[in-house]
Amino acid sequence: MTATLRIVCDHAVARVIILAIVYLGGCAPSDSSQSVSQSNGSVYYVATTGNDSNSGERTSPFQTIRHGISVLTSGDTLYIAGGTYAERLDSNESTIPSGSSWNKPVMIAAVPGQVVTMRPGAGPAVVNLAHPYIQYVIFDGIIFDGSNAESDVIGLNGGAHHVRFANGEIKNGKSNGVILSFNSNGATRFNEFINLKVHDNGYTNGVPDDNFHGFYITTDSNLIDGCEVYNNAGNGGKFYDTPSGNVFNNVVRNSIFHDNSKDLDPDRWSAGFFTSSGTGNQIYNNIAYNNYIGFAVLRGGNGNILYNNISYANEIAGINIDAANGSLTGAKVYNNTIVNNGRFGILLSNAPTDTAITNNIVYQNPTNISSDGTDKGMVLLTNLLIDPKFKNAASHDFSLQQGSPAIDTGTSLSEVTDDFARVRRPQGAQHDIGAYEYVFP
Repeated sequence: MTATLRIVCDHAVARVIILAIVYLGGCAPSDSSQSVSQSNGSVYYVATTGNDSNSGERTSPFQTIRHGISVLTSGDTLYIAGGTYAERLDSNESTIPSGSSWNKPVMIAAVPGQVVTMRPGAGPAVVNLAHPYIQYVIFDGIIFDGSNAESDVIGLNGGAHHVRFANGEIKNGKSNGVILSFNSNGATRFNEFINLKVHDNGYTNGVPDDNFHGFYITTDSNLIDGCEVYNNAGNGGKFYDTPSGNVFNNVVRNSIFHDNSKDLDPDRWSAGFFTSSGTGNQIYNNIAYNNYIGFAVLRGGNGNILYNNISYANEIAGINIDAANGSLTGAKVYNNTIVNNGRFGILLSNAPTDTAITNNIVYQNPTNISSDGTDKGMVLLTNLLIDPKFKNAASHDFSLQQGSPAIDTGTSLSEVTDDFARVRRPQGAQHDIGAYEYVFP
């Protein structure tokens, strides 16, 4: 079912309605289901008051998560009762159970309505999945707190794949909130991060380190969907690695990135989210505000796309296309709404090639669209730089009023078939400009 909703960017309301779109299924991952139906698996329970000698039934729960997962097989569920668990899960220390498909996963979940926190003592990541046998594992409704850990909060590497973290929180890591990487066992791919709060990572004793981020993804075919990412020391998140061939076909959508890198030296470059070093990465239907840069496409990429995003009140620019004097070809900047950023709406710098900037509303930035003169082959087409007649810009409602000059004046783009609110394009004679398509009464 596709949601047809109008979304405003009030900070609290936006998150609620974006997540409504995620749950209605309009943006569901192509190879998975937001609601997983278990296939007649067994159900076990863990509680802080339990005992690992118990049976694991609801009335006789285990005490530790680590023991609880040791009995799981494909299709099983482990429910964790409310409380704080001083545990970590590390596949270098114990075997992590695996499912066989998204219809028969292993589920590790908080009891619905109860608050479950994993906060281990000093040591490595809260969750470290480092082996290629790990697949179809779902962590649902859990708070992962890296306050005492010495590295990242969540680490996936060594070929772990098809792992989903949903409906929880990832916070307080001294390094990254989430890092996905590869080693001699292969790339960590096809992982999903859905409806999470990812925040306050990259700090040690209150001191920020811009080498660490909310998400740091160095592999391919991963999904970030419906997340709120904020107060991280470096970037809210990035798709980046060298060599560049490892990062491709990743997606970030329906998410909000705000107040990242706020404690850094004001001249240090960072973004709400950026993609680099790969091809076919997509950033769409997101919001960025109060970052240094809202969204960016950087060097080493080919054919990466930003569309239907809303970027406002960022310190320097809403969107930055920057080759950093390397190779950056064919970036696509389509149907974004970019308003009231500190210096630039869209900034091209350091020799990007063949950038396509089409159907964007770029308004009330000191300089709306700027290039340092080094770009080659830039195409500017049907962008709107005059008053677009938003419904209520003061309340961050950037949808269009009747009579807006953005209505029916855009260019048809095969990549952009609906708008920020999942309304089908076009509604009138032609596509509208900006993140929203006007719906005629």
